[in-house]
This record gives sequence, structure tokens and C-alpha cells, in this order.
Amino acid sequence: MEFNSIGQLEDIETYIEEKDIPESTLQRVNNYLKEEFNTYRIIKIQRQYTTEITKTPEALYQYAFYKDKNIGENYEIVIAGRNQEDFENFELLFSSEGSLINKRKFASIGYDHILY
Repeated sequence: MEFNSIGQLEDIETYIEEKDIPESTLQRVNNYLKEEFNTYRIIKIQRQYTTEITKTPEALYQYAFYKDKNIGENYEIVIAGRNQEDFENFELLFSSEGSLINKRKFASIGYDHILY
């Protein structure tokens, strides 16, 4: 669940796998990734339900967890992609039809020491 700065629920996201995305949508997403990046690796995929679908947090909760999982959702895909020389991390948001809604680059967390 994601909340805005004043504590209001913005969206609910659930982890899914590629096989959980309808075939036509997945094909459009893969076409975008192949056109946009020389190479890429999918890190995670989430199904996203937003308050734009329902107007109240209670209705959004009911909608996200008890409805048909292939209607009205977005897909948030986090990838490591390479265009030129370096891999960069991107969070890509696609509509339920596979159209790109938003693309955001972000830095990965680096560790200066070994974790055990």
C-alpha cells in the first residue's frame, strides 16, 4: 500500500509474475522494452490498483483483493536496462492495455561494506 504525504491511500500493489499479465498486454510491454533498451532485466512486477478506480480507500481494498484480477489495473515493472554503456534502474508504469503511463529512473542502493 502506498500513501501520500498526508496519509491518504493512493494505491495498492501486489507482486505478480509475467504469466499473470494478459498475453496481449504483455506483448505490448515487451515490444516497448525491446524498442527502448538494448538489453534489460526485469527485477519485479506489481499489479497496481489506484484510488482513481474507486473513490474511497475501503472500496479500493475490496476492489484490489476481491475482484477479477484482469480488469482496470496498471502494471508497475522495475527493470535494470541498458541503452548505451551503463545499466540504469527504471520504474515503468503501464496501463492494463500495455501503454506506457510513466517512466521514472532511480538510483539503486549501494553498499560500501559486506553484509552478513
